[in-house]
Amino acid sequence: MPSLPPILWMPIFTAGPEDRSRALDALTAIRRDDPGVIVRSDSQTDELLFSGISVEHLQDTFNKITDEYRVPAWKGAARVRYLETISRIAEAEGKYIRQTSGHGNYGHVRLRLQPSQRGKGIGFFNEIKGGVIPQRFFQPIEAGIREAADGGILAGHEVVDFMATLYDGSFHELDSNDIAFQIAASIAFREAARKASPVVMEPVMAVVLTLPEARAGAAMADINVCRGRVESISQARGLLTIHAKVPLQEMLSWRGTGSPVMLFSNYEPVPRHGNGGEASAGVRRPIGPEPKSDAEAVDPNSDWT
Repeated sequence: MPSLPPILWMPIFTAGPEDRSRALDALTAIRRDDPGVIVRSDSQTDELLFSGISVEHLQDTFNKITDEYRVPAWKGAARVRYLETISRIAEAEGKYIRQTSGHGNYGHVRLRLQPSQRGKGIGFFNEIKGGVIPQRFFQPIEAGIREAADGGILAGHEVVDFMATLYDGSFHELDSNDIAFQIAASIAFREAARKASPVVMEPVMAVVLTLPEARAGAAMADINVCRGRVESISQARGLLTIHAKVPLQEMLSWRGTGSPVMLFSNYEPVPRHGNGGEASAGVRRPIGPEPKSDAEAVDPNSDWT
């Protein structure tokens, strides 16, 4: 499997909780050999989702679930895998102090978030000195950051490509525990991320269109309508070849001129509306009716890989 990032989600549906559990077990097994398959449950719709690097990849994974693992299931339409990231450095404090059934819970952390290079993922760095926070709580703190990042800040998409630095905090000899520090870290992360100018990111495709010169104007107009940009144009044997960058969201429903060939290029920020809000493309879709048993994703035979 090419080392490309997963850029699509596919929802999978079952008749009941038992088959859903079997589908989850199958996806967990598939993921061991395929890093392009990420599994998650949508917090808004409770849909079971798995990722892929292309429509064909999604279809192959679904076929394994139903054919190899014998799970009765049906699929929904492929959808874009958006991400979130931060664009500047920010700091925040998180405290979790509770009294529960006579036992105390105390966790206190100070975090610094800063953007990382695209594709670097999540980094965790510890600047604690002098036992301000005991070493045994570092792992729960990192777990709290990662769990909070998975839930998103702006639109519920995973937050990636940042460095989190634990630089201060405090603990209580009797009341501090793993859960308290994990919760305190998640509070600090969410607060810092909101201050760090978060943005929604979308996958952008490198698109190639080859067509007669007479159709080039229409093709470039279609690219413009799809929020794309033309990178270059070349001519050979009476044909024009247009190289462009176009958001995947637009290409999934391409009805424009010609038959484009596409390959993933990079993730880019989703454009903002005039009112300063994120473009609707970056917002999770609302809960809809359960699909019928014949629900299908995009035709895998017309895949663009």
